[in-house]
Amino acid sequence: MTTGGRHGIEVHVMRGGTSRGPVLLGADLPAAGPQRDSAVLRLVGDGPSLVDGLGGGSPTTAKIVLVYPADPGEDVDFSYQVGNVVIGAGRVDWSGTCGNMTATVPLFALERGLIAQDRRGAVRLRNLSTGGIIECDLSTQADHAPGRPACVRTAYLDPVGAVLGAMLPTGAASDVLEAGGRRVAASIIDISHPYLFLAHDEIVGDGDVGDPAIVAFIEAIRGEASYRLGQAPSAAAAMDASPAVPRVVLLHRQGAGDDVAITALSMGQVISSVPVTAALCLAGARTIAGTLPSLMTGTAAASGDIVVSSSASTLTAGVELAGNGDIRSVSVSRTTRTIMAGRAWI
Repeated sequence: MTTGGRHGIEVHVMRGGTSRGPVLLGADLPAAGPQRDSAVLRLVGDGPSLVDGLGGGSPTTAKIVLVYPADPGEDVDFSYQVGNVVIGAGRVDWSGTCGNMTATVPLFALERGLIAQDRRGAVRLRNLSTGGIIECDLSTQADHAPGRPACVRTAYLDPVGAVLGAMLPTGAASDVLEAGGRRVAASIIDISHPYLFLAHDEIVGDGDVGDPAIVAFIEAIRGEASYRLGQAPSAAAAMDASPAVPRVVLLHRQGAGDDVAITALSMGQVISSVPVTAALCLAGARTIAGTLPSLMTGTAAASGDIVVSSSASTLTAGVELAGNGDIRSVSVSRTTRTIMAGRAWI
């Protein structure tokens, strides 16, 4: 529907875990390409037009989810894509996923009438960016109505190498990266999404992770990782060429029991909550001997849950191993709900 030069589309604004953004049918936007990205930037908002969109201007509130019907013959119910608006850059990054916003897809499908209210069994999704299959167990009240929260447990099947094609894309469990004349220990691991793991004490020390100089140093290290992975033509160009691959997790010293404390960064900003994909990747990485997560949190773990905490939230993530020790799946439970549903004009 078009009125006064603006095109109206049906949108659900949804919270998934600690993230938020518009969720809509992919068919309501242009096909993948510059026109679609332009429409997303108008819908979510960016730069001078930030207040003219539905986004919140932070890495956790500048997201969009597009839902598509499954291709004929596919053993899934829906396909989907998550776009991350790179704030201030006028770009949308479609290269990975968002574990929080993935949880919105089955509830969106339920409330849009795409699946039956009495649906039983897992809702199977395919992520169009990674090719990964996600099984979602959706728990709602029997008389669920839009606006009520739901719990979704998402299990990422065969999550190894989801984006880069290998769990250890550099070929090593640990690496040494150099930036600003310093050499630091690191692990680059791709389980559900690529993450660069660093030791908080080595990177931040007695400083403050909110210090712009420290954030710039972390981005310089991330740039070196992105360049080494072939995602950027140079370390300096990584924020433009590959802002979300890899993302960064700073590992704190081991806490009590199985708790793991982290500080996460995404697209140059500190994230106070625990990103779902960070917890998923960490749950799997702890099982791999020689990785920084394994070395800093004890011996390589077996199947089971871990509790990941940050300054603002706590999240439990699970990993299931096959008999040969390969990672069969990683999983997490998140709550989700629709905040509003209506027509947005772009």
